[in-house]
Amino acid sequence: MTDKLFFEHLTTEDGLSHNYVQSIYQDKDGFIWLGSDNGLNRYDGQHIDIFSTNTQPTLGGNKIRRIVQDRNKNLWILHENGLDKMKYSTQQVKSFLYDKKQSKRWVGIGIDRKENLIAYTEKKIFRYDIEKDTLLSLQDAPQEYRYSAYIHTGGKNYVGTRQHGVIVYDEDWQLLEHIYPRSIEKGPLTDGLINVLQTDSEGCIWSIIVGICINKYNPQTREVKTYRLSSTSVINKEIRDIIELDKDYMLIGAFNGLFRLHKEDMQKVIMEKGETGEEGGLSYYSIYSLFKDRQGIVWVGTYAGGVNYSHSYNQRFRFFCSFPFNRTF
Repeated sequence: MTDKLFFEHLTTEDGLSHNYVQSIYQDKDGFIWLGSDNGLNRYDGQHIDIFSTNTQPTLGGNKIRRIVQDRNKNLWILHENGLDKMKYSTQQVKSFLYDKKQSKRWVGIGIDRKENLIAYTEKKIFRYDIEKDTLLSLQDAPQEYRYSAYIHTGGKNYVGTRQHGVIVYDEDWQLLEHIYPRSIEKGPLTDGLINVLQTDSEGCIWSIIVGICINKYNPQTREVKTYRLSSTSVINKEIRDIIELDKDYMLIGAFNGLFRLHKEDMQKVIMEKGETGEEGGLSYYSIYSLFKDRQGIVWVGTYAGGVNYSHSYNQRFRFFCSFPFNRTF
């Protein structure tokens, strides 16, 4: 038996720029960044500051899809028009906007072992070069392949694709192996569009195959476990995000709610109970983004209810941060 998560909420009534929250991130100073459909929000536990195409500094877009931070504390923001770098020391924004060709559009961003920014289109992978202040090409996708997801873990770079499994590169982006259905002996690795890659504390790789399944891959044993998605599965076929909740469960954000999926018995699914809008319940049923911060607080971004947050050790809490520095923003 597991205790349900007790949520508090941040919405436009609290100063959030929009109630559709597609990305969540905690920076090295402890700020929580919330990427909405109308700008970027920085939350310090008490106040929200908004960055958009209409503020100073000025972003290159308002529909924020992903947020990460590199080793120099520069913030990288992926949005509908491209990619922005917000310099840590000055808050100055440099934009890397989309090419007119679809193949040159940024698909996603991530951070490698050395905390360098990794950005990728469907056909190329880039790394930010600090000295040259530009994005340098690292790798081209094999012919007829399309990159779709990225994560670094265990000293390796894992790149998800459309219909061709996962490609594994070493630290220098040399090909190590190609994980695809016919390469797996223990379990039915499923082919399809991989739109999310995530890792857990045991080093297993979790992938969401759009509309088909959730796969758990153990690199040590090369075993795959699968939760199949269907019109009758408890978890809706439209899954948006996945993170590790604790040693036993992954947390799944889907069109039809928030779920816990047991890491070993992948047929064991628990739906987070509570009526939408009631005290402690989710502010909205449809989930788009998940994040667990360094304090153990679980953040849940929704389609129309802002962001929800819950502490694992205190079901009725308020989150405040104190920052031992003075900076002007």
